[in-house]
Amino acid sequence: MRVVLVGCGKMGGYHLNAIRNFEVVDSVSVVEPGELSKELLNNETHFSSLQECLASGPHDLAVVASPTTTHVDAAEMLLEAGLKVLVEKPISNSLDAARRLERFSGSLAVGHIERFNPIVEALVDATKGRRVDTCSFFRLSSLPTRIADVGVDLDLSIHDLDLARYMLGDVNVSDRSKQTGETGRVIDAKYSLSHGETTATIHSSWLHDSVDRRIVIESEGDLLIGDLVAKTVTVNNEPVEVSLDGPDQLTKQFGSFLEFCAGKDTKVCSYSDAFAALEAV
Repeated sequence: MRVVLVGCGKMGGYHLNAIRNFEVVDSVSVVEPGELSKELLNNETHFSSLQECLASGPHDLAVVASPTTTHVDAAEMLLEAGLKVLVEKPISNSLDAARRLERFSGSLAVGHIERFNPIVEALVDATKGRRVDTCSFFRLSSLPTRIADVGVDLDLSIHDLDLARYMLGDVNVSDRSKQTGETGRVIDAKYSLSHGETTATIHSSWLHDSVDRRIVIESEGDLLIGDLVAKTVTVNNEPVEVSLDGPDQLTKQFGSFLEFCAGKDTKVCSYSDAFAALEAV
């Protein structure tokens, strides 16, 4: 299996470590403009452009972890070359640009990694076969220094817009409100959603000194709280055992992507789900 990794910044480095966990991967071509440190690369080959990489020989699949504004151009080039592609979330910062990839939907997956969070998995298991009355998502923190190309809506809210669909089913957004900062980027976003009789809310913000990432569910009289920071789940304030052993989320996601490439049913995010999350933003 010959893999292309487009983008080797902080997130791309995490993807590279995940890819290295799979013996079926024979080679990795890393595409990143400029120099890369020798400490970062092991046996991977470095290319300064995607064109140069694709011209070097055949590849089988790719991971796109470059800045959001470059996702569609890179993914389109790779898909046109016949590769299966996993592109980081959000699929794009533009609906019009994202639509360019619709014709490749059978070969394209999107990295909504929270589907593979053990806390999310535990909450999904705990509510399986049960009525969910309300579901509230919180992602609150201070303004990050490494995010410069999108606002909190495309950085954080989109995680939970995808999780709402993944955990509840098709959801309708009935209301949204956003606050922008001095740079014009969204720094606080709130959403109201529904799925049948289930109501849900999402609050994402860069206006908080402390970090709060929780999913709070009311289900048939029980209160379930998943803390994504503390890595805990409680039901009516009683702790529930959560397995934190095993592969990290990116490794699980890449494994699921490989199953997708093999034509198997998998929980890796599809193009249609990723587009719906972007549309809901």
